[in-house]
Amino acid sequence: MVSIHQRKNAIYAAQVREGRVPLRPGVRRLMDEARAGGLRLGVATTTSRANVEVLFDSTLGEGWRDWFSCCIAGDEVARKKPAPDVYLACLAALGLAGEEAIAIEDSAAGVASARSAGLAVVATPSAYTQDEDFGAATMVLADLDSAGLEQLRHPTPGGFRPC
Repeated sequence: MVSIHQRKNAIYAAQVREGRVPLRPGVRRLMDEARAGGLRLGVATTTSRANVEVLFDSTLGEGWRDWFSCCIAGDEVARKKPAPDVYLACLAALGLAGEEAIAIEDSAAGVASARSAGLAVVATPSAYTQDEDFGAATMVLADLDSAGLEQLRHPTPGGFRPC
């Protein structure tokens, strides 16, 4: 018998493969710019490894694994977000301290997770999380195409300023 969770993941995978789940605005451009600038990228997600793989295979192509220095999924750590486990594991894999990295999150649980691991956080609420409290984020942007995204390229001397 197939569980509800397995069925949900199968529906998600089918929708992704059909092109019905694109990357959010600005995500691909930001990743391209970061890679061109020599920055290392990591993925710290609550979703499963299988969901990460189907999304990135469909939106970035088969070579996506070479884009990321680490990819830690929720099914690979003891506790999911808002616990900091995925971020701590990713930071360890990157050999970085929290203050040496920036997280981009779309939920209050993700912001809490990243902040608990010591990261600055840029929050981009989604249609599903827009009513959550993002007060703990370092910066909140409507999406990664926002005018405030220039802050990521050229932070002020004192760090980020909220938009």
